[in-house]
Amino acid sequence: MKNNKILIGALIIIAVILIGVIGVLCVMNFGGGASSNVSAHLKAADKSFESGDYEAALVSYRIAVENDPDSPDGYYGLARTYIELKRLNDAKVTLTNGISRTGSDKLKQLYNSYFGENADPLDRTDDGSKIDSATLGIESINRNLCQNISNFTYADYTEKYGVRISSSVNDKVELFVRDIDATLVFEGDSVIEDATGSDFVPKDTVRASYLSLNDLTVLFPGTDKASRFGIDDLKSLDLGVSEPVKLFDVGFGDYVKFICSHCIVMISVDSNGTFGMDSKNKLYSEFGTGAEVTDKVEERSFYVEVFFVSATTGDRLVGANAQVVDKSGNECFSGPSDGWGSIVAELKAGDYTLNISCDGYIGESVDFTVYENGEYSLNGVIALSPELISGEIRIVLEWGSYPNDIDAYLFDSSLSRYYVNYTNQEFYINSVLYAELDVDKTTGYGPETITVYDPGVDFSYVLNDFTHTGEMLTEGNIVIKVYLPGESGPRVFTVSGTETGVNWYEVFRWENGTIVPIGQPIEMN
Repeated sequence: MKNNKILIGALIIIAVILIGVIGVLCVMNFGGGASSNVSAHLKAADKSFESGDYEAALVSYRIAVENDPDSPDGYYGLARTYIELKRLNDAKVTLTNGISRTGSDKLKQLYNSYFGENADPLDRTDDGSKIDSATLGIESINRNLCQNISNFTYADYTEKYGVRISSSVNDKVELFVRDIDATLVFEGDSVIEDATGSDFVPKDTVRASYLSLNDLTVLFPGTDKASRFGIDDLKSLDLGVSEPVKLFDVGFGDYVKFICSHCIVMISVDSNGTFGMDSKNKLYSEFGTGAEVTDKVEERSFYVEVFFVSATTGDRLVGANAQVVDKSGNECFSGPSDGWGSIVAELKAGDYTLNISCDGYIGESVDFTVYENGEYSLNGVIALSPELISGEIRIVLEWGSYPNDIDAYLFDSSLSRYYVNYTNQEFYINSVLYAELDVDKTTGYGPETITVYDPGVDFSYVLNDFTHTGEMLTEGNIVIKVYLPGESGPRVFTVSGTETGVNWYEVFRWENGTIVPIGQPIEMN
């Protein structure tokens, strides 16, 4: 018996030793595996970058940064890729985050080359070689600003932005618009004498003759003040851009012209058809310059524009049926979306419901408000979900023009691992597709869409402000729509708040076949 106990004791000691050795080997193997995994992603990213496949490089570099946030190599490659993809703002954010995390001199050098005080970002790449000044593109346009210019009167500008008169001579008044660094001009019959008879002021109820931006980065978010662009960069925005023609205004010269949200935009260009962020420009309402608008709030009308897109592809939906009714149920607009996938409704200030239907898609009803200055609570883009296949769940994220890139994640319920995000767009369980990211939008508005094919697996739905603006709650105008089996319309979550510095936010959990609202910021590494 004693010998048996000795033998058992010896076996236990040996087992403990073996477990320890195996543990050490596991740690070594897993550690080596993680390191080699990051290295593999970096090699794949470098290969994609060198071959010109920048979208593939972007995915691999982002995975490398996520798996090893203390290494400068991932940040460096990611920033270079953003530069090649004409996304300078994302490159700047990436370098800022990388420098803060790693303190790398290589990252600092690249940052200073493009964004330092003496940088000339369009004249050199990270290796110092020259690049074409017109190759860095424009990601998006500030549609909210264009909508305001198309609708606003002098009184609206005063209330929204704050203005002061910089010069007034007879029938022309120029004003400085502080919040957007612009000059606002009223001419002719839109100008009257003030109450003292010693000066001239615009009428409260007229639209401006035109507005001129001192810095076009306000119109083109994410661009750099030193940037120059070509006409093709504008054409990529699908805005109906004209070729340069001669304008017979003294000092304006050749210009390019387009319309966005019923705002006519004219920008002067050089002989090569390029322009800078300080180029001369005029923006004015398609509905009439210097036009008198009624001062009676109950009679004044505004133009509301909305685009419809597919939630699973991002493509514009042409011929979608739209109807707008007021709070009394009276129809105020009815018609199909045009060739751009948009509708424009003329509405007075008040509360409305937008009803949308389209063959093959789930119909929606969206409540919104048109305010007394012409602004409205609708996001500029509404995504419609294709009809669900039995058992599917679809989650659609929409937001405004800022921040540029809000990412959707599916985590497990403990938030310890993610199933789906931009780096892992498909998630399988036992070789069966469980969920996938259908669309990853990185230039504002959305949609960013995840489809879940097995509702029997619990998950948590989380948002991340990829660019770390810290203003996701205060500025994002975020809407999440959850389409569930057997339900005629989506469950809708809105995400907003006054708290700044929030870059991660848990919206809801799916537990035992039920949505559990969470609605709170979270901390994530």
